Amino acid sequence: MLQKPSNPNKKIFIILTVIIAVIIVAISGYFIVKTMNDNDSPETENKPKGPKKQNEKPLHNPADFQVDSTDELSNEQLHIQTEQKTIIDPENPNIEIRETKNIFGHKIIIKWDIKNQQIIQKTTYRSNGSIDCIYEYDPQTGKKTKHTDYRPNGYIYCIAEFDPQTGHNIKYTQYNTDGTIFNITESDSQTGNRIKYTVYDSEGATKSYTEYNKTNDKNTKTTVYNTDGSIESITAYDPQNGNQIENIYYKSDGTIKLIINYNSQTDKKTKTTFFQSNNLLDNIKEYDSQTGDFISKRDPSDLTLAEIQTIIQKTQKALQEYQIAKKTVKVNPNNSKPVTERTPKKETPNSKGPQIKNLQPVEQEGVSDEENDGQDETDEGEKEQSKKTEKTSNKGEIPQKKTEQPQMIEKEYNSDEDAQPIQQSTTNEQKGSEGATIPKSTLTATPHAPADSTDDQNDELSNTQPHPQPESKPIIDPENPNIEIRETKNILGNKTIIKWDIQNQQIIQKTTYRSNGYIDNIYEYDSQSGKKTKNIQYNSDGSLNYIYEYDSQTEKETKNIQYNSDGTLWYIYEYDPQSGKKNKEINYNLDGSLDYITELDPQTEKCTKKTSYRVDGSLECISEYDSITGKNNKTTWYETDGSLDDIYEYDSQSGNRIRNLKPSDLTPEERKTVEQARQLALQEYQSTKNNKKP
Repeated sequence: MLQKPSNPNKKIFIILTVIIAVIIVAISGYFIVKTMNDNDSPETENKPKGPKKQNEKPLHNPADFQVDSTDELSNEQLHIQTEQKTIIDPENPNIEIRETKNIFGHKIIIKWDIKNQQIIQKTTYRSNGSIDCIYEYDPQTGKKTKHTDYRPNGYIYCIAEFDPQTGHNIKYTQYNTDGTIFNITESDSQTGNRIKYTVYDSEGATKSYTEYNKTNDKNTKTTVYNTDGSIESITAYDPQNGNQIENIYYKSDGTIKLIINYNSQTDKKTKTTFFQSNNLLDNIKEYDSQTGDFISKRDPSDLTLAEIQTIIQKTQKALQEYQIAKKTVKVNPNNSKPVTERTPKKETPNSKGPQIKNLQPVEQEGVSDEENDGQDETDEGEKEQSKKTEKTSNKGEIPQKKTEQPQMIEKEYNSDEDAQPIQQSTTNEQKGSEGATIPKSTLTATPHAPADSTDDQNDELSNTQPHPQPESKPIIDPENPNIEIRETKNILGNKTIIKWDIQNQQIIQKTTYRSNGYIDNIYEYDSQSGKKTKNIQYNSDGSLNYIYEYDSQTEKETKNIQYNSDGTLWYIYEYDPQSGKKNKEINYNLDGSLDYITELDPQTEKCTKKTSYRVDGSLECISEYDSITGKNNKTTWYETDGSLDDIYEYDSQSGNRIRNLKPSDLTPEERKTVEQARQLALQEYQSTKNNKKP
């Protein structure tokens, strides 16, 4: 049988097919390996979020920048990157520019110093092409010197600066959403501990200024400023343990309102010194240094010569502190929009407090319940301090002027309730309570300072006293025949108007006036029990100062509303009517925007939840805390557009961060829960946003 001849064309076809298959396999293998390498390369940096604002928001600690290596690409790894597009910098031939991009579109551009073999700059981009972060490095040491973090809208979120030798964070600047500076934290280059922390308002003026002991990071002094640039308060702390030593509160004209002293070991109040106008002493209240319980109240006539001299020295020092602090306040020159020093607002007729026309004034001695003085003793300075303590700047957890000596006055009075002048001496001296010769008191006992009006019964007229007063000339209220209106006025011109319920034989309202005709206090009482339900207090210029609300049965405080001088809300505290313990805080910025809302456990008074807002009203974060340990459990961060940014979870015992969750890590149900929490927070914002008091 003859063999079938072979087909040469078929052999050529087979050979070509094999060659093409080999080429296809080789190309496929190349792309598979490249994709695996890309997935193993770093994508984007973990952007640190800086401090929000005082008293204690869960913010990133600027010190974390120096130890968090996740935001850096090491110099050893950089040089061996093979999957990069590399060019020489046209402006500097010693700089190599390397660009990498992962499969998600996140780009990284690195500037590499060829001579020193060090990275000098790294810029990370979002997938939409906007800059996320810029890192700058020292060309000699390779250590990070600056970190700039940008918001999605292009504005800077924060700038962290570092010492090139120690690597410690030396300055941290956080910005508002409009690009203006929010706060600046300055730290020691050797220890990394804080030195200064300054908070600015939306116009660039200093809002608060805090100093620290750089050896142990303890607070040493905090100065709080009013919107017009005047000093509101100065608090001094023990540099070793950070506890309060002294709080000085000032009036809007720069005179002293009150001074509170503390035992730095027990952190309990020991003394409160109240002042009248022109820095004249009103009275002194003393407290047990171990328990903080009220002990006694002393008028100027009760003081010895040595005590008078001590108070004069303390007054002079407080006035010097005011002048020093006033020179510290300034507009931040680094704000992105031009601002100028603020000037005090002009008074308008409508800004004055309510006034009531005289009825039938009858001169009468003032009335008080002196025997009740000291019971449930609290004062305004104590309440202000809970608001004014320095706010931490951590997320991830948050020339002297010559002053005048206090002026002496010509008269002295026995007490608040009689307000009758005692026999005057022909000299400028009189005998003290211990027989010592002391200067004639300049410190008239006037109606109690606003700080006393919360619980001190001297500012109230007892329900058992108003009805039998023979000096009053009562009239019947034209609007309610069951109400009797009584008006009295003492020799100082201080008028009191009382509304008396004839049927229940109870006082239902009392209004006290200053000698200039402006209202000082309005007290409201329950018509059945006679217990106080509300106290409205006005400043000397007629503007509203605060409103206290009380439970009609327990008479415990249920709400404390404080106002700024322009009529906007400062803060609102709410209390449990049974225990009297605080269970909620609502705090506002000086520009009127809502700052944060804190919820507290009514038993332990520890924070359980804090909701923080940006100045534009958008939700910034929601932090949850353990009610027993007070440690942060979880913080949920939101972007300015309302989308979820990060969720940080913490150990409830130590407060250490456990993990960081991204939106992609959440289940649909978890994302729904996060969105519901955001909507609830925005609803609460609308219900509590700052409105001026009419």
